[in-house]
Amino acid sequence: MSRRVLAAFTVLMAATGAALTGPAHAAPPAPAPPAPAAAAASADVVREPLPPGFDGTAPAPLPTAVTRAEMAANAVRCEGDGVTGKRVEVLYVREAAQASRYALYAPTIRTWMANVDDAFNDSAAKTGGSRHVRFVTEAAGTGCQVVVRNVTVPNGTFTGNNWATIKAAVAAQGYNRTDRKYMVFDENSAVCGGADPDNDETPGPSSRWNLGPRYLEVGPGCWGANAAAHELGHLFGAVRDSAPHADGAGHCVEEWDLMCYGSAVSAYTCGEKDHDRLLDCGNDDYFHTNPPAGSYLATHWNSANSEFLIKGSTPDNDDGHLRGGRSYVITNAATGHALEPLNGSTAPLTEISQRPVSGAQTQRWLLNYATGWRLVNVASQLCLDDYYSQTAPGTTSLQYYCEQSNGMAWALQPVGNGRYAMINYLTGYALTSQGAHPAKLAQYPYTGDVTQQFTLTPVAESAPAAGNTYTFTSRHGTHMSVPNATVGAFVTHTAIGTATIQRWTLQAGNAAGRFRIVNAATGLCLRPETTATTAGLRLQQVTCGTGNEQNWTIRRYADTRYGFINVATGQAASLLTGAAGANVTQQPYQGGDSSGGLADRVWGLIKVS
Repeated sequence: MSRRVLAAFTVLMAATGAALTGPAHAAPPAPAPPAPAAAAASADVVREPLPPGFDGTAPAPLPTAVTRAEMAANAVRCEGDGVTGKRVEVLYVREAAQASRYALYAPTIRTWMANVDDAFNDSAAKTGGSRHVRFVTEAAGTGCQVVVRNVTVPNGTFTGNNWATIKAAVAAQGYNRTDRKYMVFDENSAVCGGADPDNDETPGPSSRWNLGPRYLEVGPGCWGANAAAHELGHLFGAVRDSAPHADGAGHCVEEWDLMCYGSAVSAYTCGEKDHDRLLDCGNDDYFHTNPPAGSYLATHWNSANSEFLIKGSTPDNDDGHLRGGRSYVITNAATGHALEPLNGSTAPLTEISQRPVSGAQTQRWLLNYATGWRLVNVASQLCLDDYYSQTAPGTTSLQYYCEQSNGMAWALQPVGNGRYAMINYLTGYALTSQGAHPAKLAQYPYTGDVTQQFTLTPVAESAPAAGNTYTFTSRHGTHMSVPNATVGAFVTHTAIGTATIQRWTLQAGNAAGRFRIVNAATGLCLRPETTATTAGLRLQQVTCGTGNEQNWTIRRYADTRYGFINVATGQAASLLTGAAGANVTQQPYQGGDSSGGLADRVWGLIKVS
């Protein structure tokens, strides 16, 4: 997980401007004796600075009505009285002279904790178990909600961004229990996050990782579920220096992984981008619910054994929560019709309407998380966007080239009955039905009306297979194609259409798991212009043969999105620009992302025959 993405994942929810009403303030626990010496963290504090471009400003909170509905629909796991035993306790912390934003943010912080719990429990399901964070909770409705404490520390506590000073100030307010890990959302704008480290390898209950108090910090510029889950991963013991894929600085080198980022990343073992919110890509460094006998995690500390987690021996994460990397048909609760660009168009700047569910690819939307949910139309590979960055009530939506902008970021918040509100980060308004096609969907303040509620139904995905013919759609909303039937012609791209030169057939390659990519019009095979590993070499069509330069492996990135890696060069087919006449070239795969976080090294595949 890149440092940019660590923060970008967490810049949440544009607001409607209405203040949120927080819960009654619960008194802090009685001061407990200081932690024993065995629980003391080493001096090498894991601190995560603000990424470039982030100024420490907090994200805006969710609209009140959405937050209340979210808690009713997506509660965390309740256990016991909510207080007894080893638990994660959530704190909002400010200096005395700083204006309190507790009432505004406490409900939103609770929604983030549900997402944190999903990250841990989805990770546990990979190895056949369940793991829920044991939060300090209080009764709410028929269940419980996370307690968010309101804490004030002396002025000057954040001056100098000294973690020891901040922790001491928090502990002095009574938050120093030996059965607690404290999650601190503070108003220290100088940092993204940080956590108490340790490098204890002891695998059993006596490990120092099971002791408290320990603290993590999330600064306002990184408030949100992803940074909180990342720092909690540190408090639960990730990633120790001895781990097989450790970078020696508390992180790992094997993407995609919640705890891996930075220049030390050397492998993209877990190719699906949704894994960036999950723990332990290979389940061999720090998290496994049932590690094989004699393995590293059977003989060293395993974060899945933390006594601050609620453990189960079978997965229980199939609760319908949304998953990045999956595609959905999105239907409005009032009409039952599916979101679709007007008239099923794949052109950029087409506004969004709805039509009866038909199974068309234009009604299929891929969820991708990068600074909020991005909704990518499968047919066009364009993102659901606010209309020309307008912010007035009644603003419509359209599809446009995917980029990092708040207009393309959406909060998909459960509101009960399996439905979601779709809140735009830029406007703070909810996507709203205005009737059947060709009426355009607009954005208005969320009221809870059924016109603002949507059901997301997952679509089954079939892996690419030899003998099938596909279109390859770039993130620029164009199809990979060839200019003519000439042997040696360089591969380019053209506007989405139905021409045979835009269709490609997969043939079995020269070994298992390999494919030749054959143009349906010319019968010629795709390959780089030479077998050099140089980035930027163009791809061309040539007479088909059996050499490795004509063989490709396919890496899944998400539903309908795949990377194509040349066997001879190890480079990926890529379209870096949407300019007319631009050639498809080979580039390092890098997990599918370019340096800008956009997937120009993956292609949208739609089967046509």
